[in-house]
Amino acid sequence: MPLRILVVARWYPSHEVPGRGSFVADQVEALARAGAGVAVICPEPAYAEGLDGPHRAARLARIGRWAAVIGARLAFATPAGRGAPGAPVLRIPAPLPAGGDATRDPLTLADLEAAALVPVGVALHAAWPFDVIHAHTGLPDGLAAGALADALGVPLLTTEHDSSTPCRLKDPAMAAAYRGLMRPGRAVVAVSRALAGKIAERLGPDAGRIPVVPNVLPVDTFRIHPDADRDPNELLWVGTRKESKGSDTLLRAFALLHGERPAVRLRLIGRASSEADEARLVAFAGALGIADAVRFEPPTDRAGVAEAMARAALFIHPSPWETFGIVAAEALAMGLPVVATPSGGVEEIVGHDGQFGAIARDHDPASLAEAVAAALDRRSAFEPAALRASVAGRFAPGVVAADLLARFRALGAVAAGDGADLPTGDAVQLPVVVIVGFRRASAIARIPALPAGLAAGVAVVTSAPIHPLTGQPSGDPTPPLGVLDWTDVDVGRVFRARLAALGEAPPRNRGGWRSLRHPLRAFRRRRLWAAQGDLFAEERRRAVGQALARVRTSATPGPAAAPGPVMLLPLDADDLETIEPILADGDIVLAPGTLGWLVDRWESQPR
Repeated sequence: MPLRILVVARWYPSHEVPGRGSFVADQVEALARAGAGVAVICPEPAYAEGLDGPHRAARLARIGRWAAVIGARLAFATPAGRGAPGAPVLRIPAPLPAGGDATRDPLTLADLEAAALVPVGVALHAAWPFDVIHAHTGLPDGLAAGALADALGVPLLTTEHDSSTPCRLKDPAMAAAYRGLMRPGRAVVAVSRALAGKIAERLGPDAGRIPVVPNVLPVDTFRIHPDADRDPNELLWVGTRKESKGSDTLLRAFALLHGERPAVRLRLIGRASSEADEARLVAFAGALGIADAVRFEPPTDRAGVAEAMARAALFIHPSPWETFGIVAAEALAMGLPVVATPSGGVEEIVGHDGQFGAIARDHDPASLAEAVAAALDRRSAFEPAALRASVAGRFAPGVVAADLLARFRALGAVAAGDGADLPTGDAVQLPVVVIVGFRRASAIARIPALPAGLAAGVAVVTSAPIHPLTGQPSGDPTPPLGVLDWTDVDVGRVFRARLAALGEAPPRNRGGWRSLRHPLRAFRRRRLWAAQGDLFAEERRRAVGQALARVRTSATPGPAAAPGPVMLLPLDADDLETIEPILADGDIVLAPGTLGWLVDRWESQPR
């Protein structure tokens, strides 16, 4: 009987970031092909104020009630073209403090994530008894998954990918929590010896050796292409364009190389962290005198990457540190030699013996340029079949899946279910959806990423680009186009009108004197300020109610093919405060998932 595996990973491909966590999806697909039953829960950030103050308990209780709705429905989806094919995924809220140091504290994030993960996971286990939990990254997903493992008494394996983990483990509290992932019935594996060594060093000798289970290489996607199809002067890099990934070093190294070999060209596929960073790198290439020899191209899918690798002469990997470096393995699988800086995981993939490329002697541009030049000089000596074999034997899906399954069983995982698949309900049509997101910046940033067909059938309610207290313009005034209904709510409208009726607020340095002269007015003003939050909340609920009325009477259908209840979907955890009182209407339901869930379900529907 096959094992049932619950994968917990916030790094998983989504409609907003399709490439994020592709290595997790690769392992999910490999395990499914090996016969295991696999379901994925993906925690998605949901911002909330007051998670570290006196209102923490009330806010977490709201998250718990949302999680109860999600657990009651278990509306998994199998979106086509993203993530592991056919693998059911459910995106749940992971409360995230809306600012402050707690945002960066993995222990806090783990506790907040567990507030939704545990009730949803317990409900899932009752419907589909999984035998083991596989978390990706220890901080915070592994720790949150540990709370679920404790609640159910099931084994937990955590695969560590995160390059920041060794640094975080300098904190004694984080190191102590991380050691909890290694107690009986649990284990941690790392994707490379380099990462495993750094973690073990931080945890001390009592932690023992950290085993290595690498990422999966989809060998069927990356196949050998004949050298005759390659451009002998084209160098290729695929990845995020930022200084911490070695982009500046690469451009400097290429400038040195181009000065000696004017025919060489550099092709960069990926994106910078921002438009400003992209402009800086393009300008930097111009300042180095290589603008005409460098092509900055946007990200592409794996088929596009494979096509680029099929024509390049060398793949260049300039990153100073990588926990694994899957693109280097993909290049070798296509018979493309790799030149890299000393970077941990990539060194393990390429090796130092020169058979499969070259590792620069240092991280500086001159060392990288020297290694690239040497590899170009002996380009014809590389044997494509040997390059491919070097990675296929270590990272092929079947190899990695067999290793993982053996480790699950070693932890005590025993197949106990009936072997039935988890029902996804993909064929169930979505009702009309109203997205409630009063953090305007989130709405403006995230709604345009919705598929056009979905956006045309949803309504959005958000804050107006007006400061609620002053009435002055604030925020992006331009709403995205293409949605069924868009409502900008001036939440401070009533408050400002009532404040104006009481007269202009006195200057602080004369407030005491004026309070003595007008005690009743001062009392009313103080009472109004005390009621400010309630007035704002009332305006939000009123606007959502009006949006509900409009979509119910609209001639334009929503995502649903037939009329039915209206679904309210909170964009952030804060928005639950507005939504919950409205749910008393029996014709209104709370979405059993996040915005990412909505897209997954819409893409899973037959149309």
